[in-house]
Amino acid sequence: EIIALTLKRKDEIKKIRFDFAQCGMNGIKTLAWILIFGLPFWILFGGLGVLLNTMEVPYGMPIGMGMAAFFVLLFTPQAMSHMTMPVETPAWFFPKIWPTLGVSAAPGAMWVLVFFVANIPAIATIAGTVALGGNRFEEFVQVRLKEGDIHTAKVMVDLAEGATSEDGKAALIDKYSDTAQEEPPEKQWSWLAIPIGGSLLTCLFLGFSSVVIARANGLFTSNLKKGLDLISQRKEIVWESKTGEEKVRTRKTTIPASPMRRWGAHIIDNLLINLTVGLLTFVFYQVLIIILETAGVNLSEVLVVAIYYGLSSLLGLVVFFSYFTMTESGEDQASPMKKAYGLYVCTDDYRPISTGQAILRTFLLLFVSNLLTLEIGNIMALFREDKKTLHDLLTGTQVRQDKPQKKSADA
Repeated sequence: EIIALTLKRKDEIKKIRFDFAQCGMNGIKTLAWILIFGLPFWILFGGLGVLLNTMEVPYGMPIGMGMAAFFVLLFTPQAMSHMTMPVETPAWFFPKIWPTLGVSAAPGAMWVLVFFVANIPAIATIAGTVALGGNRFEEFVQVRLKEGDIHTAKVMVDLAEGATSEDGKAALIDKYSDTAQEEPPEKQWSWLAIPIGGSLLTCLFLGFSSVVIARANGLFTSNLKKGLDLISQRKEIVWESKTGEEKVRTRKTTIPASPMRRWGAHIIDNLLINLTVGLLTFVFYQVLIIILETAGVNLSEVLVVAIYYGLSSLLGLVVFFSYFTMTESGEDQASPMKKAYGLYVCTDDYRPISTGQAILRTFLLLFVSNLLTLEIGNIMALFREDKKTLHDLLTGTQVRQDKPQKKSADA
C-alpha cells in the first residue's frame, strides 16, 4: 500500500489502512515468493555452499546461502513493483523479470543498501540480545530439553512395568532407569527477560524500517516504471474462434465445466505440485542437515524422519496454496492444467476472482471439500445442474468451459 501511495505522488502518508488478516496472508505470500522466485538461486548457490562445505572451506554453506539471499534481495524491488500492479504474475517468475535487469540492477543494488542501512537498529538489537542473553537463553533451552528427557524416561519405565516380555522390560529399564531417577535441573524464567525484550524491540525497529524500505521501493517503481514492463491493466479475457471466424467468444458463450474435466485437470495439477514439492524438500532437507551437522548437532533417526516429513508438509502447503492462488486469480484465471483443458475460474457474476477469494477457495478445497467431507464436497458437482462443488458454493465462484461449437449441416 505504501508503494501504491508513492506512485500516486503522495508526499505525506497520513494514514495506512491496516488489515490484520490481509497482513497475515501477505506474510505467507512473501514466504511463498521467497521460495518460488528464489528457487534458481537457492539451488545454484545452495549447491555451491554444499560443494564448498565438502571441500572443507570455512563457512562454505553460509557463503552459498548468503549469495542466494543477496540476489533474491536484488530482485525484490522489481518484484514488489509488479506486485503493486493489477497483474502481478511476472513477480513470481525469474525469467519474466530477468530481461529488465539492465534497467534495475544499479537502483536495485542501491535499494539493497537502503535495506541494510534501515535495518541497522534491528540488526544491532539482535546482535546485542544474542551477546547479552544468548548464553542464558541456550541454558534455559537445555534445561527444558533435559526436563523432557527425564519425563520421557519416567514414562518409559512405567511402560516397562507392563511389558509382557522380560527381555523387553529389562531393556527399557536398563536404558531409561538412570535418567528417570535424575532430579530436574533448576530453571529461571528471568533468563528469558533479555531475549523477549530484545525481540519486542527488534519488532518495533522493523516496523519503522519496513515503512522506509517500502517508500524507497515506491520511488524505485515511480522512476523506473517505463522500463520495468509493468502490466498496469488487467485485460478482459476473450476466446478467439478456433475456426478462424471473426466472431469471439466471451464468458456468456461458456457453460459450467464438466466435473470429469475438472478432476482430470486437478489430478495433473497435483502431479506437478508433488514434483515441485519433492524437489524443494530434497534441496532444503540436504541443506538443513548439512547446517546442523556443521554446527555439531547430533540427530536421532526419529528426529531426522520427523524433520523430513515436517519440511515436506510445510513446503507442500506453501506450494499448493501458491500454485492455485496465483494462477486462478491471475491473468488467465486458471491453473496451467485448467487452461490446457479450456477451463477458467470466475465469480457467480462472471468476473475474475480476487486474490482473497482465491486463497479462501484453495483453503476450502483442501480442508473442506477434500478432507472434512471425504471428497463428498467435490463429488456433489456430479448431481448439480450448475456443476458446482462445495468450495464453489461457499466462495461464490464457479468453473466454466468453452461452449462446444455446433457443427454445420454441410459438415
